[in-house]
Amino acid sequence: MNCLCDIKRNAVITWLESFYLEPNNGERLFLSVFLVHVIFMCLQTTMFKFPGIVFAIEKYLALLLIVLKIIVFDKYNDKMLLFGAVLLVDAFLVAGISTYQEALIFGIVLLGCKGVDFVKILKVYIAGNIAVLLAAFVASRLDIIEDLVYIRDYVVERNSFGTIYPTDFAAHIFFLLCAYYYLIKDSIQKRHLVTGILVSAIVYVFCDTRLDSITMLFLVAGIGLVKFSKNCIWEKGVFLCRLNALVNGVIPYIPVMGFLFMYFMSCFFQPNIAFFRLFDKLLSGRLKLGNKALEDYGITLFGQTVSMNGNGGSLISLGGNYFFIDCSYLLVFCCYGVLFLLLIFLIHYWCCKKYRGDVYYLVILTVVVINCVVAHHMIDLAYNPFYLALLAKKSG
Repeated sequence: MNCLCDIKRNAVITWLESFYLEPNNGERLFLSVFLVHVIFMCLQTTMFKFPGIVFAIEKYLALLLIVLKIIVFDKYNDKMLLFGAVLLVDAFLVAGISTYQEALIFGIVLLGCKGVDFVKILKVYIAGNIAVLLAAFVASRLDIIEDLVYIRDYVVERNSFGTIYPTDFAAHIFFLLCAYYYLIKDSIQKRHLVTGILVSAIVYVFCDTRLDSITMLFLVAGIGLVKFSKNCIWEKGVFLCRLNALVNGVIPYIPVMGFLFMYFMSCFFQPNIAFFRLFDKLLSGRLKLGNKALEDYGITLFGQTVSMNGNGGSLISLGGNYFFIDCSYLLVFCCYGVLFLLLIFLIHYWCCKKYRGDVYYLVILTVVVINCVVAHHMIDLAYNPFYLALLAKKSG
């Protein structure tokens, strides 16, 4: 009997050793967990109803498995160890003080994707998002879930297609388009750009999401500029070289500029001044809401609980009770604190440095952080997977 137990124990030990020694198992573990986690995160942006405990169990199990991957498979240099420690300590403090767990989820997943092929991460991200969005669209058409249609100015219909709000649907489409363009970056043709323009137009017509549709057009323009500048008739690709210099010199600092722009515009917002009224109208009221956020909550190091009442999930109008921070920079600043915002700036800078030769990634990241001026999805992995490129394995 003892001999049989020893054989079984040795077999288990041998299997664990072989599992540990096979480096691809770490990647497989992460991609499997990430796929399930993306699906569950996307489900929370739809009208599908599940008990909260289901999402809680999935979240904590996913984080546990990713931490296991970090412990068993990953090795970090001293700089990344220090960064990871600071990021996780700050994220834990943010979660404890503000009760928001998004920073902690973002930090663990970011550290856990080390060594995982970034292209594979994007493929998993696309698969999970499309599966949920298609399911939500079909279910809303069949009246399995509520199909929310909002009316703007008593005339314009804004369709949500099974998601909780039209802008959430549009944001999913925008980030999927970003991921798709990056995956086909080496084979982009005019038809792909035309498709992007059509997608932007369709989203605008059916969802009336002006700002998201505009950023989609920015994306198409940026990708087209990079694609066709490679065929420029200028001698030795002078135009592309100058474009590279501009991209590498400006893009690393765009989040800082975006934050400063929104911070000071919101901070000094005066509704009786025409200049501010114009910008506030262009940004769909975000300066007014940003001003309220800064006045009511101010600056913290590790974040705070911000009482927000946003549209979504219901057709009931909030009227004067509506308050939501749509700008990612102000949202992170108010909810997660100054330190976490600085860490995001650092992550962005390092991503730009790592991918300085990949103009497509830099253009996509630029459009993403421009979109973050008007949308709150900067660290939401159901939408934005592009900061995972920092520690993921660079393809090619």
